[in-house]
Amino acid sequence: KKKKKKKTKKKGGKGKLTGKMIDKFTVYYGLAIRRHWDSIKKMYNAISAIYYHFCSTDEKPYHDKCPDGPDSWCSWQRAAAANQLSTFEHDYEQLSEDVAEAIRPIFTDFSSKNLLERCVNGE
Repeated sequence: KKKKKKKTKKKGGKGKLTGKMIDKFTVYYGLAIRRHWDSIKKMYNAISAIYYHFCSTDEKPYHDKCPDGPDSWCSWQRAAAANQLSTFEHDYEQLSEDVAEAIRPIFTDFSSKNLLERCVNGE
C-alpha cells in the first residue's frame, strides 16, 4: 500500500508568508523593541501594530495600533492625518487570513510580558 501524503496549505506566494515578509517582520520587531526600550506597554503596542498593519485591507483597515499623525510610518495613518482616507488604497499585499492566523501565536509569544521585561532599558 502507498501511504497517502498529508496535504498542507502552503504559506508562501502571493498573499502568503514569504522570506521577504519574514525579513520585514524581523526588522520591524527589532525597531519596536529599540524605539520603546523604556516601556513594556509601548513595546507591546508597537509589536501589535506590525501584525495588524499587515492584516489590513482597504475594506477592513486595522490601523488603530499604528502610530497616528502626518509623520507616522503607517501610510494609512498619514492619509488619515491629511483627511485623505476616502481615496486611500493600501500599497502592499496584505497577509491572507490563513497566514495571519498561522503567525498570530508567534506574535503573541514575541510580545509576551516575560520576554519584553528582559528588553526594558536595553537589557
